Amino acid sequence: MERMSEMFKIENLKEIKEKIEEHLGDKVRDALIITRHQIVIDELPSGESSEIASTLTVESDGGNRWKLRATSPVWSYLNYGTGMYNPDHAGQGPNGEIVPINKKALRFKNAELARALGFPNQTVFLKSVKGIKGRFFFEKALSPLNFGKNLVVAVVRGSG
Repeated sequence: MERMSEMFKIENLKEIKEKIEEHLGDKVRDALIITRHQIVIDELPSGESSEIASTLTVESDGGNRWKLRATSPVWSYLNYGTGMYNPDHAGQGPNGEIVPINKKALRFKNAELARALGFPNQTVFLKSVKGIKGRFFFEKALSPLNFGKNLVVAVVRGSG
């Protein structure tokens, strides 16, 4: 009886390796695209139509390596938190609150908060804010368990 290695002769191992890497690279790219879309939909109130949605991209190193790249600092603020909830993004207040530096009050638009505080329009004026708690959505989305699910989806979609 022939040995397995004698039954299957592999002549161009380098070419096979390159094709496997290319195929897996495509699937990782597809999984990152799915993951990016889920983050944008879950974390931004206006989803893909948000201005900062376009600052979260899937990029290649020119080969078969892919990465999720966030170019707006807003992604870091949302992911890790701000003010008293994150020393790296702490404000100037005594406990890390965000306070105005050059004005008497912080000014921002938030219709729901403005109504609750009795402001006449969407503009809110406050002397300080605590900040926002980190959501850590990048860590959750890119954990092996969650990313693995998206990779399986990408492989199944691509094998039709």
